[in-house]
Amino acid sequence: MRSKFVYVVAVMLIGASLSLIGFGTSSAAPRSSTVTASKQVLRVALLTSGPINDGSFNQFAYAAMQTLQKEGLVKFVVQQNMADPSTSTPLIHEYAAAGYDLIIGHGIELSTPIFQVAKQYPKVHFLAIGALNILQQATANVDTWTYDFGQDGYLMGYVGGKIAGITHAGIVNGPKLSFIEEDSNGIVAGMKASNPKAKVQAVYTASFDNVQAAQQAASGLIAGGAQLVFTTGDGIVNGVAAAAAADHVLTMGVTGSAGGLAKKVNVAEVNLNCYPLYLHIVQLLDKGKFGHLAYMATIENDGLILTNVNRVSMLVPANLEGVANKLVSELKSGEIQLPAGL
Repeated sequence: MRSKFVYVVAVMLIGASLSLIGFGTSSAAPRSSTVTASKQVLRVALLTSGPINDGSFNQFAYAAMQTLQKEGLVKFVVQQNMADPSTSTPLIHEYAAAGYDLIIGHGIELSTPIFQVAKQYPKVHFLAIGALNILQQATANVDTWTYDFGQDGYLMGYVGGKIAGITHAGIVNGPKLSFIEEDSNGIVAGMKASNPKAKVQAVYTASFDNVQAAQQAASGLIAGGAQLVFTTGDGIVNGVAAAAAADHVLTMGVTGSAGGLAKKVNVAEVNLNCYPLYLHIVQLLDKGKFGHLAYMATIENDGLILTNVNRVSMLVPANLEGVANKLVSELKSGEIQLPAGL
């Protein structure tokens, strides 16, 4: 899963015991400037599905945990490239047996191992991420989270559609999973809203991290006429950026530097900020209130954040950042509603 949080306010109840929580500027979870010391420094094990230097999904988690450690709230260890359950499951067992206060499975590939091990260690706390249905799977010792993939895509697509002269765009995404398709559908809907004549074609690489496959997919789309290529984070962004730079086209969604290419081709991206989510979880543990909670990041609550616009080409309008900020405001206020199904 990967690609792209923020302060907490109760939104609704699923069933009798599951609270679905969003991230916004609520007093329920303080900003970092008002962080208070925990009663104890919590031991946390962070397992990421990919490398922690990917400039994207996994690095966001690692950076958030580093901040919490600097603030004296946690002491953490990290295990990266844990997408294979045969590798991650034994390690999760080890951390649980060692009595870690919190074990985080950062990646959809880690959700099944997290739930399996959690059943054997009811006094250990876990955090798992997944698609939308994971919000209904939180238990007494496993909290869950996700983000609104359709919104993520819509925001990128709408802004990309405002780039001058774009008639044909492509999308290079990872595995063809339901939530990844939702992201692609969001991109198409957003671009159609701001540029009705534009054609958009999506390609799935079957991997979040196969740079070569992503580069080939992007090159194929460009050869077919794409003037703008969208992507949604993780290692594949490096392949997309390389293809775009070679063929002098623009990108949206390249997170991190992509070896210095992002500043040459990428207009903007939507990112996650994992710090406030992790902070809230740590504070819940400190207060003994963990369990049966689910979280979602959205545009409205600042869980999905569009970066500053990079004017890498004269085709990028000077006012594009203002257009993007206006869209975010209108989505937050409800003035603009996303199409049904997103």
